[in-house]
Amino acid sequence: MKELSYRQIHMDFHTGDQIPRVGNEFKGDEFASILKSADVDSITCFARCHHGWLYYDSKKFPELVHPSLEQRDLLREQIEACHKEGIRVPIYTTIQWDGKMSYEHPEYCVVTPDGAIDGYKPHEPGFYSFLCVNTAYRDFLKEHLKEILTTLPVDGIFMDIVQERDCSCKSCMDGMKERGFDVLKKEQRMKYAHIMLREFKKEISSFIREYNDDCSIFFNGSHVGPGIRDSLGSYTHLEVESLPSGGWGYTHFPLVSRFTRGLGKEFVGMTGKFHTNWGDFHSYKNKASLEYECFNMLAQGGGCSIGDQLIPSGKIDRVAYDLIGSVYKSVKDKEPWCRNAESLADIGVFNLEEWSVGENPAAMIGALRLLEEPGLQFDLIDSLSDFKKYKLIIMADLVPVDVTLKTKLQAYLDNGGKILASFESGLVASGKKFAMESFGIEKIEVDDRDWKGDKSSGKDYHTNDYCDFIIPEGEFFRGLPKVEHSMYIRGLSVKAGKNTEVLSNTVKPWFYRDPDHFCGHQQTSSSGEIGTPAVTYGNDILYFSHPVFTIYRKKGPLWIKKMVSNGIEKLIKPRISHDGPSTLKVMVNRQTQERRWIIHLLHYIPEKRCEQIEIIEDIIPLYNISLSLLSEHRPLDITVVPEMKKVEFTYDSHKADFSISKIEGHCMVEVKYGD
Repeated sequence: MKELSYRQIHMDFHTGDQIPRVGNEFKGDEFASILKSADVDSITCFARCHHGWLYYDSKKFPELVHPSLEQRDLLREQIEACHKEGIRVPIYTTIQWDGKMSYEHPEYCVVTPDGAIDGYKPHEPGFYSFLCVNTAYRDFLKEHLKEILTTLPVDGIFMDIVQERDCSCKSCMDGMKERGFDVLKKEQRMKYAHIMLREFKKEISSFIREYNDDCSIFFNGSHVGPGIRDSLGSYTHLEVESLPSGGWGYTHFPLVSRFTRGLGKEFVGMTGKFHTNWGDFHSYKNKASLEYECFNMLAQGGGCSIGDQLIPSGKIDRVAYDLIGSVYKSVKDKEPWCRNAESLADIGVFNLEEWSVGENPAAMIGALRLLEEPGLQFDLIDSLSDFKKYKLIIMADLVPVDVTLKTKLQAYLDNGGKILASFESGLVASGKKFAMESFGIEKIEVDDRDWKGDKSSGKDYHTNDYCDFIIPEGEFFRGLPKVEHSMYIRGLSVKAGKNTEVLSNTVKPWFYRDPDHFCGHQQTSSSGEIGTPAVTYGNDILYFSHPVFTIYRKKGPLWIKKMVSNGIEKLIKPRISHDGPSTLKVMVNRQTQERRWIIHLLHYIPEKRCEQIEIIEDIIPLYNISLSLLSEHRPLDITVVPEMKKVEFTYDSHKADFSISKIEGHCMVEVKYGD
């Protein structure tokens, strides 16, 4: 595959058959010219949509060509017009959502364990009934792909809605029984779904290669997590779909990209020009929002893709491409400092999705906030990642440790690595004890059931029913007053070993809140009685007994951030620090061939100005921000790019100190090194 395009458009064209005169206003020259003027270098166009219609002159499936399509070979015309302008055109087709197919062939649909079709009910608008690729539907897909590959110019194939579903159709039931899976257990069904989908992707990728040696291949599941690892050979690159206003929010992409960039594939982030989500016709994202989303993609080491939807007439929206072009011009100027850049993260944070706790759980979002806000450099990792890259590994709240991970973590510690863990991280899968003696603590068995009989430790109660406290004392808690601080969510009861330092103990409330014991509106106040260890340190492991990352996600107390930041500074020296506000995002990347580091400084502030989405409207400049960068070697030059403005700096004790006079939205700083 050629070098990944960094200024892409994903052009949706899901068009219902009730719309007349589809494509009647499409003009190839105008289409390509507007894209070119917006500095677009790749656009994904539609062969087949979620409604189930085709947008090319199909000889194999003429009955599936959109009944109102006036430009019968619309896709070919789009490709030819764009190719004249040097614009790449990957071809889109849908996989698991096809309204026409699912209606006419219910035997192809995913079947839920209770026998229903997985998706929307028959009388609801939409095309969201999932198709199972383990049925004869797969044969149709291959014939459809073969026609695309043999009759159209193909730069790439983008296959949408490729997800693991809990399916009990006959094909999946037979497949599970043949392989010895227990069809009555969801965990077993989902394990089979993973294997089946992995084999499907491998088969389809190989099938595509029979007809095209170098086109790009991507299967979109709307998320990238640890489960993708054993399918990576079926992809040429990765795309992180993440529209902040479309339900993903502004925490999804920074987390997922930090994991994606460690998988050994080039990737792009994907947002949308829409004010809200896909299909939001005639709406426009605020320019400040679009800037932040695209520039953040560059800062995380990826390229950019912006989603749009062509209106049924086929006429391209000039206003949308004035907006997109105003951002993509800047992306084009910044691109030389972004391609082939790798993260210089010195912290690895475990991706909790590896242990089936859902996408981006609270503890992971808490970790994102706690590390991003002080400007710490980190990747998201899993148990298969290379730990040697990191000075510190963070195990946020819910990381169980099996024998394999125990061995790997111990080797990491033996080679000078550090660990920060919290709450149930470090326990064996059963939760009964800590897996590693190196933690230097033991779990104390207590009855932690609440008055309803539910487990109270780790549970976030609306009125903080099981809150206890910490009194910050000593150097570790510098910056905090020596009074009780609420910890909000009950942690584990632990006992420190003889060589383990207790940095703080819990302080008990008078009682936990229940119908017979309560005081005021929320948690009971401190009794002053000392409880079990809250923070321990030993063998290069710092441990918090409370779920501090979940607490920060739920409540956001500044003292939790201070405790975690102090803990990290106890273990390592952060690569970069600054005196700017916590709203300043800082990412440090390296371009090895160019012998330079690139510091990305982003200052955009999402606000919840309405009920449904966060909005960025204003760009608030920052002035005279001082930064300190740890560096083993003295830089040759420090320059603001692409403006090529030199920055004065001092270098002492392996640290470069400098100041940036103005950060307006996004500022990139090149730190150049010699041979």
